[in-house]
Amino acid sequence: MDILVAYDGSEGSRRTLREAAPLARAAGGTVILVRILDPRVDAADVTADTTAAAMAVVEKRALAEMHDAAVGLDVQSRAVVVTQERGEDTSEALIRAAQAEGADIIAIATRRATGLSGVLLGSVTQGVLKNASIPVLVIRVG
Repeated sequence: MDILVAYDGSEGSRRTLREAAPLARAAGGTVILVRILDPRVDAADVTADTTAAAMAVVEKRALAEMHDAAVGLDVQSRAVVVTQERGEDTSEALIRAAQAEGADIIAIATRRATGLSGVLLGSVTQGVLKNASIPVLVIRVG
């Protein structure tokens, strides 16, 4: 069983990784850490001649961070960076990555929220739950 973990470096994504690793290990599967990048936002702090060059720097950083996060989990893992396509939101990019990587489950964090903020927060998680064709493991944080 291969579990795709939506990873953005937050405590929620690190907790999701810690929860998914034993499940993948028990099933003889792999944890696939996926970072979704938006060139308009994620490359903003990088000085480079082109957007592609800036994104290469950001991708290298993200891969290194995910590799470091997987150290010591005692489960087979790999890290993948996916750049959002024009007009695509993060949930769509995660689902596309899950399909491309052959994931059996998508694991994603969500914050506990109530009232209006409960409607607004977690829109990525809601999009994945609504549109994924595979099971989704939601880890509640906060």
